[in-house]
Amino acid sequence: MAETIDSLNTEARVPLNRPLATASALILTSAVAFSHDFEFPLLILLLSIGIMILTNTPLRPWMRIITLTLAWVILVSIPLPFITPGEPVMSFTLNSMVLNVTEEGLHIVIIFILRIVSASSIFTAFVLIIGWRGIIRGLEFFRIPRELTLLLKLSVIHIPLTIREAAKMISARDARIMKGIGAKKLWITLASVVGELFLRSYERAWRVDKAIKARSFESTDNFSRF
Repeated sequence: MAETIDSLNTEARVPLNRPLATASALILTSAVAFSHDFEFPLLILLLSIGIMILTNTPLRPWMRIITLTLAWVILVSIPLPFITPGEPVMSFTLNSMVLNVTEEGLHIVIIFILRIVSASSIFTAFVLIIGWRGIIRGLEFFRIPRELTLLLKLSVIHIPLTIREAAKMISARDARIMKGIGAKKLWITLASVVGELFLRSYERAWRVDKAIKARSFESTDNFSRF
C-alpha cells in the first residue's frame, strides 16, 4: 500500500498542460462516478488504458492501484446482490437462513464495480502522467485554497510513512505475543497500536507545522487554525 501511494508522488512524464489535464481528470472522474449505464464506464476504462499506452507510462504502478481498488470495491459490494429486491437467480442456505441472489442485485454490483474501477483508472492515469505535484499545481491554477493544496501535498508524503510505521509496530507487537493467547487478548494487544499510532502521527504533524512556520515568510495562522 505504501509503495503504491509512493508511486503517485512523481514528476510529470509527459509535458502536458497541467490545468487542462487536472480539469480533464476531475471532469471525467466525476462523470463516470455518477453514470448509470454500462457503456460509458467501459469506454472510460478503455480510454485510460489507451492514454497509458500512448504516453508510454509504466503500467505496473497503474495496475497495482486498480487491483487494490477492485479488491476493495468487491469486498464492499458483496451484500448488494442479497439485499436488493428482485427476481432470485440463485439461493444459498446458511443454517436456517436463506439468502437469495437477485438479478437486479447482480446488475447493480456489476455497474457499481465498473464505475469505481473506471473512475479510479482514469484519475490514476492522469496522476501518473503529470505527477501528483502536477495535479496540485493544476488545482492552484484554479484558485483552490492554499490550505487544501498544502494538505494534499503533505498527505501523499506522510500517508506511506504512517502505513510503514503501523506495519512495524504491528510486527513488533506480534513478535512479543506468546503462543496460545486467546483471540480476544490478541485483538486487545494489537488494538493498542492504534493509540500509539495516533500519538506518533500527532507528534509528526506538530513537527511539520513548526517546520512550515519556520520556513515561511508570511503568516501561517490561517493554516494552523485549519
